[in-house]
Amino acid sequence: MQIKQLFSLCLFAILSHMAVYALGNADDVVGVWLTEDGDAKIEIYNCGDKTYCGKIVWLLEPNDSNGDPKTDQNNPDSAKHGQAILGMEMMKNFVYDGEKYYNEGSIYDAKEGKAYDGYVTMQEDGSLYLKGGYKVFGMMVGKSSTWTRAK
Repeated sequence: MQIKQLFSLCLFAILSHMAVYALGNADDVVGVWLTEDGDAKIEIYNCGDKTYCGKIVWLLEPNDSNGDPKTDQNNPDSAKHGQAILGMEMMKNFVYDGEKYYNEGSIYDAKEGKAYDGYVTMQEDGSLYLKGGYKVFGMMVGKSSTWTRAK
């Protein structure tokens, strides 16, 4: 009987350790990421309790055809048309769920001038998968992108 209890205790300890390891670390997303198109780098940082945000820290083409820094010309709020794209916070308030998803956030696409609800998750290969769009019957419908860590 004691061997059976010892075996059960060891099995429980191993499974508990594996479960904690599988959850990951909320700060795994922190760092600089290269977008799927390779035209921007986004720095993701902790901006509150289990909350993450991201800002544009590099652009392949930071200037417009006149040589001026690109601005948020497509924003529906004309008061923001003068805001520089470089340095813009384009990911806001993603909350880590304690397992593997960062939810409840919004993603702003300056190319389209639109903000989308979204989620982010780390992939097994170390890449970052983002999905932004609109919720339809509890499912996220929209665009997705996979980012890699910037070097």
